[in-house]
Amino acid sequence: MRVKELDIARGFTVFIMPGVHVLMMYGNNTVKTSLPAMLFSFLAEGPGAPLFMILMGTSFCFSRHTAWAQVLKRSFLLLLCGYALNFLKFTVLQLTGFMPIAFLNAYHIPAGKPGILQLLLLGDILQFAAIALIILKLILETHCYYFISAPLCLIVTVISPLHLPYVPSFYAADLFIGKNPLIFFPVFPWLAYPLAGVFIAGFIKNQVKDFVALRNIGLILFIGCYIIGKITGISLMANFYRSAPLSTLFHISIVLLWLYFIHLALRKQFLNYFYSFFYRLSKHITSLYVLQWLIVFWCLPLAGYASSGILATLGWMIFLTAVTFSPWRMFKIFKPKTSKHAKAIRII
Repeated sequence: MRVKELDIARGFTVFIMPGVHVLMMYGNNTVKTSLPAMLFSFLAEGPGAPLFMILMGTSFCFSRHTAWAQVLKRSFLLLLCGYALNFLKFTVLQLTGFMPIAFLNAYHIPAGKPGILQLLLLGDILQFAAIALIILKLILETHCYYFISAPLCLIVTVISPLHLPYVPSFYAADLFIGKNPLIFFPVFPWLAYPLAGVFIAGFIKNQVKDFVALRNIGLILFIGCYIIGKITGISLMANFYRSAPLSTLFHISIVLLWLYFIHLALRKQFLNYFYSFFYRLSKHITSLYVLQWLIVFWCLPLAGYASSGILATLGWMIFLTAVTFSPWRMFKIFKPKTSKHAKAIRII
C-alpha cells in the first residue's frame, strides 16, 4: 500500500539529516542559536526523529512481512547495524587518535578503554527501532491493535517520567528507561511514537486516507499542549530525548499537522515533481542514515567539534549533503522503480 504523504514525509526527513547532524556536530554556540539552526532544530525535533518512529509504526501495519521470523531477523539486523555504526563512528576515530577531545569532553567521555566501551554501547535510534519492532509485533498479535494503540500511547507517555527512581541502572534496563545519558532513544518515552503510528495507520486504512481527521486531532493536541504549557510553565521543546508527557504529545501533534501540510501540498500539485526523489530516499532509510553519519563523523577531525562559524557550517552542510546524495552514489544505491517495488513498503 503506497501512501504518497508518508513517502514524502519520510524522504524529506532523510534528505535534511546530513544538514541537521552537521549543525549538531560542527556548529559553534553562535551558529546553534541562529535562526537557520533553530529551523533545522525544529525540523529534527518536530517532523524529524518522532516522524521516523511514527511512520515506523504506520508502515509496520501496512507491511506484508510481519511473520515472527522476518520481524526477529529485521530486529537483529537493526541491532547489529546500530553497534557496527557505533564502532565505525566512534571506535575507529578513538583508536586512531582522530577523535576530537572537545567531543569527548562535551559528552563526559573518559580517554582510554572505558571511553571506547561507553561510545561503543551508545544507544541510538537503530537500537530503539530493533526493540520497538518486537513490541509492535506483540501488539499486532492482539488483532485489535488499532483500538488499543492510542490508549497504550497515552500510558507510555504518562508513565515514562515516573519509572526512573524505581528501576536499577544497568545496560539492558537503560535501553528501556534511559538513566544512562548515552542512551539517546530509550524505549520510554519513544515507544509512544510508533504506537501513535499504529493509530494513524488505522485512520489511513479504514477512513480512506482521512488526513483531515488527523489534522483535527493534531490541532486539538497542539492547542491543548500549548495552553497547558503556558499555564504550567512546562517547556514543550525541552529535554528532547527524555521528554515530559506534554512534550511527547506536542511532538505527535506536530507530526500530524506536518502530514496534513504534505497532503495539502500534494493536492495543490506542489510536491508531485519531487515525489520520485523522496520516494527513493524513503526506501533506503537505514542505509542512508548509516552513510550520512559516517561521512559527518569521519570529517569531524577536519572541521573540529562545535568550532565552525556560520559560513563554515553552511559550507559543510552543502558539501556533505551533496556527498551523501551525489548522483553516482544514488545510481548505485537505488534500483529502477518497478511495479513490484511500487507495492512494497519499508518497515523503517
